[in-house]
Amino acid sequence: MKVVTVQHNQHPVVLGYSIEQMKDLSHFCSIITHTPIRTVLGIDRTSNLGSCYVTICIYQNISVVRKTTQDHPIFLGPVMFQYDGRLDTYKVFLCDCAHAFEGDISVAEFNGDVEMLFGSNEEKAVVQAVRDVFPQASHIFCTRHADGTWQTLQVC
Repeated sequence: MKVVTVQHNQHPVVLGYSIEQMKDLSHFCSIITHTPIRTVLGIDRTSNLGSCYVTICIYQNISVVRKTTQDHPIFLGPVMFQYDGRLDTYKVFLCDCAHAFEGDISVAEFNGDVEMLFGSNEEKAVVQAVRDVFPQASHIFCTRHADGTWQTLQVC
């Protein structure tokens, strides 16, 4: 656990990440990263533990290769435990992640000079939080979510 945010009349927000995760993200998820090793920083509110939601970030670690498949594994990035899906809650998460990068002088993204590459479903609060905190970021949407939405629309 890295940060617990508690505001008056609101539920706590708990953030967890390691310095190593943040170094990986700055190395693999930046638009300035050489294309063959660049990966998407995925953000998704995956599940809930009772009334608590869990939002995870994932990335593909290009410096690691599985012996059996020769694929690069997906690593867990920063994690947030929260009680709502509001824009302000996601901004707390992303702002704290941005501050964690500030110690790495090679990461110019947080001055708005360079873009990060984010991926998510089309959850409005997540998309807007990424736009607000990382205005220069590229944002792609998960095709699996889009395909599911399209199939639902076709059935109607």
